[in-house]
Amino acid sequence: MLKNMRIKTRFMLLGLLLIAMLGGGAGVGIFGVWLQNAKLGDVLGAQERALTMLRHAEAARTHFYMQRIELKDATLRGSDQELFKGHIAAMNANYEAAQKELAALRQIASEDDKPRLDNLIKQYAELNKRYNEALEHYEYYDALGSAILIDGMLRGQDAPIDKALTALRDTFEQRLIEQSAADSASASHRFNLTVVFFILSTIVAMIAYWVVFSWITRGLMRQLGGDPADAVAIARRIADGDLTTAVELQPGDRESLLAAIADMQEHLRDLIKHLRDSAGALSGQATALSASSVQIAAASEQQNEAASSMASSIEEMTASIGQVAEHSNEALTISRASGELSNRGDEVVQSAAAEMEQIAASAESMTQIIEALGAQSTQISRIVHVIQEIANQTNLLALNAAIEAARAGEQGRGFSVVAEEVRKLAERTTESTREISDMIKAIQDGTGQAVRHMESWSMRVADGMAKARGAGECMRDVKARANDVLAVVNEITHALQEQSAASNQIAQTVEQIARMSQENATAVGSVASSAKQLEEMARTLEGVVAKFRLNPA
Repeated sequence: MLKNMRIKTRFMLLGLLLIAMLGGGAGVGIFGVWLQNAKLGDVLGAQERALTMLRHAEAARTHFYMQRIELKDATLRGSDQELFKGHIAAMNANYEAAQKELAALRQIASEDDKPRLDNLIKQYAELNKRYNEALEHYEYYDALGSAILIDGMLRGQDAPIDKALTALRDTFEQRLIEQSAADSASASHRFNLTVVFFILSTIVAMIAYWVVFSWITRGLMRQLGGDPADAVAIARRIADGDLTTAVELQPGDRESLLAAIADMQEHLRDLIKHLRDSAGALSGQATALSASSVQIAAASEQQNEAASSMASSIEEMTASIGQVAEHSNEALTISRASGELSNRGDEVVQSAAAEMEQIAASAESMTQIIEALGAQSTQISRIVHVIQEIANQTNLLALNAAIEAARAGEQGRGFSVVAEEVRKLAERTTESTREISDMIKAIQDGTGQAVRHMESWSMRVADGMAKARGAGECMRDVKARANDVLAVVNEITHALQEQSAASNQIAQTVEQIARMSQENATAVGSVASSAKQLEEMARTLEGVVAKFRLNPA
C-alpha cells in the first residue's frame, strides 16, 4: 500500500496524523481543564457550604455573646428604665438572630449534625427563657441589688451554651480546614494526574508520530532511492546531455526514482549510441545514394542515347524490310510471269516440236534455276523466322527495360545490360536484313543465269529433238513448280508485311522506352536531390547526437 502511495498522499497522511496528535493533546488538556473545573465546582460548593455553616455558627455565637452583653448592660444600667428596655430588646433581638442563624445552619447541616443542633436550639431557648424569668425580678429602684440577684440566678447557666456554640464553631471551622486541605490535595492530585496523563499522551503521540514519520520517511526514501537533491542534480546533468554520471543505488533497488533515472540514463545511452551509429550509417548511405544517383543519372542518359540509337536502327531495319517486301512483290510478279510462260511453253510444245524441244531445254535449265531460287526462298523464310524471334526478344527486353527503369536505385544498372542486348538484337536484325538483300540479289543472279542457260540450250535444240516429249512433261512439272513458287512467294510477301508491322510496333516501343528513360533520368535527378538533403539531415543528426556524452572523460 505504501509502495503505491503518492508523495502528496503521504504528506497529507503525516499532516493529518500531526493534526490528530495536536487535537488529541488539546483534547487531553481540555478534558483535564474540564475535569478540574467540574471538580472545582464541587469543591467550591462543598467549601461554600462548610464556610456558610461556619459563618452561621460564628454568627450564632456572636449573637449569643451580644445577648449576654446586653443582659449585663441591662442589669448594670437598669436604673434608667428606657435604657433597660432598650438593652432587653437588643438582648431578645440577638437571641432571635442567633436562633435564626442556628435554624439556617440546621437546614444545610448533615443528618448527623441535626440532632446536635436541635438539642442546642432547645437548650438555647430554655436559657433565654431563664434570662427573661430572671429579668422579671429586676427592680428599677434597686438596680444593684437586682443585678446581684439576677447574676446569682443566672451564674453558670450560659456556660453550656457558650461551650456548645464554641464547640460548634470549632467543629465547622475544623471541617472547613479539613475540607480545604482535602480539596486542595484532591485538586493537586487531579492536576498531577492530568499533567502525567498529558505528558504520557504527548510522549505516546510523539512516539507514534515518530514511528509514522520514520515509516513514511523510509518509504519515501525507498521510493526516491536517495536524497532528492541527488536526483535533481543527476536529472540536470542528463538534461545537459551528460549521460556518464554514475547513479549510486541501494542493493536490490529496482523501483525507486533514482533506479528509474538510472534505467532512463542507460536506455538514453543505448538510444543515443544507436542514433549515433544510425546517423553515421545514414550519412554513409546518403553519400552512397547520392553517388549512385549520379551514376544512375549518367546510365539513364546513356540508356536514353542507346534507345534513340536503337530507334534509328529499327527505323532502318523497317525500311530494309520494306525494300525486301518490294523485292518479294517483284518476285511474285516474276513468278506469276513464269507461270504464264510455262503455260505458253506447253502450248508451244504441243504446236511445234522443234520449238518445244528448245523450250523444253530452256525450261529444264529454268527448272534448276527456279529450284535454286526455291532454296534461296527457303533461306529467306529462315531469315524471316530469325527476324520474328528477334522481334519477340526485343519486345521482351523492352518490357524488362521498363521494369528496370521503374525500380531505379541500384537495380538501375541492369538497364544498361538490357539496352546492350537490345543493341545486339538490332545488329542481328540488320545482318539478317543484309542477308535477305544478298539472297534477293542471288535470286536475281540465278534468274540471269537461267536466261543465259536458256540461250545456251537454244543452240542445242538440234541435239534435244529426241527429248521433246520429255521436255513437254517437264514443262508441265515446271508449271506445277511455278505455282508452288508462287504460293511460297505469296507467303513470303505476307510474312514480310507482318514483319514490317512488327518492326513499326518495335519502333514505337523503343520510342516509349526512350521517353521512359528520359522520365527515369528526371526521377533519378529528384532522387539525387533528396539524397543530398538526406545527407545534410544525417549530418545534422550526427551534430545533435554528438552533444551527448556517453563515456566518462
